[in-house]
Amino acid sequence: MNNLSVIALVMMSSVMMSMSSCTPDPDDNILSVSPMDLSMGGDKGEMASFGITANTMWTISGDADWLWISSHSGDGNTQIQLKTLYANETDVPRAVTLTITGESESKSIKITQEAGAKALYVRTTNEIIMSDGYYADLEFVGDVKGFHYACYYADRVRAWTDEDFKRDLKTKPAFSPGEYNYADYVLPAANTNYVYVAVAYDEHNEYGPIVKHEFTSKSSSSSYDAFVGNFKQESTRWTFDINMNTYCDSYYPCYLTDDYSGNIATIAAYGLVNGDISTAFFAHLIDTGIKTQSMEPAKRDGSMQLTRRSDQSAILFWTWGQNTQKVFSGNIQWDYCSSYSSSRAPKRQAPAVDENGCIEMKADKPTIQEVQALQQSIRVARF
Repeated sequence: MNNLSVIALVMMSSVMMSMSSCTPDPDDNILSVSPMDLSMGGDKGEMASFGITANTMWTISGDADWLWISSHSGDGNTQIQLKTLYANETDVPRAVTLTITGESESKSIKITQEAGAKALYVRTTNEIIMSDGYYADLEFVGDVKGFHYACYYADRVRAWTDEDFKRDLKTKPAFSPGEYNYADYVLPAANTNYVYVAVAYDEHNEYGPIVKHEFTSKSSSSSYDAFVGNFKQESTRWTFDINMNTYCDSYYPCYLTDDYSGNIATIAAYGLVNGDISTAFFAHLIDTGIKTQSMEPAKRDGSMQLTRRSDQSAILFWTWGQNTQKVFSGNIQWDYCSSYSSSRAPKRQAPAVDENGCIEMKADKPTIQEVQALQQSIRVARF
């Protein structure tokens, strides 16, 4: 063998040894994460993903309440999906470090949610949904000077953008948090999808993000109701009948009478008839009474009576029924009696709806102070 052959053989042997040394041992564990640093937008619903390359089982730890992770464990190569569950309502980014742990090593990835827009909005809490009414307390976030809100047929505004809503809301009445801390709507139809929408603005008239909340009105045809009727005014008492339908297991009865500053019962009845106040508003008053006064529901019907003061000339009485599962009815049944009329109060006026499916809201809603006065004036009838 000549020298050239020896040199070639040595070179070939070296290459083969080098190739052999680069081939991974199938028994070695592989774990890598890409990318190692990931940024997501400040809004709710932002999407992102990262990849795991592995030939072993792995787990993910290091959750944040604002971040949804598609999987926390697996085996082999996987693409992990991420979504922000909440908007970042601060002016600084927030981050969480996820640790991916395999059989013999760990890798980390830092997930950062960017700073959000200035927190300035109004959202609903403690909502009550009836067949013909919607009520919710309002919670104000940020330096809210005023706000607009509206309720739409949901199907008519499916294609609307936030800018469409904001443009339409600015044509609606503006409310101040100091005067109104609740939303109240008379609804045109039962078993119907609606969407409540609100936008707030600050002292510089800068508007925050649109807040939307979709809901479905309850049924009115198969509700568990206790019907009120046959009110009569006598010298020392009010007499009336209450009849529970076959679906009704019990009901909460409340009433308003005259107060010393004016005929509060007549004002409330007028508000119901004219659509200024929804039945859901009165359901809210009952619900508040249940929680603060430890009210117990009545379980019998028939002829009833209440003591009447000599200076009382009007009474508004209403009931809210529930079934055996303690689920509340979608209706409030009410009746009104005064010195001038003993017949059942007329049916309330249905609200108008514009071409965009926006439900008319009358501006003559009770203020916070007037709502408090109503709450203090409510009496519970215990039968």
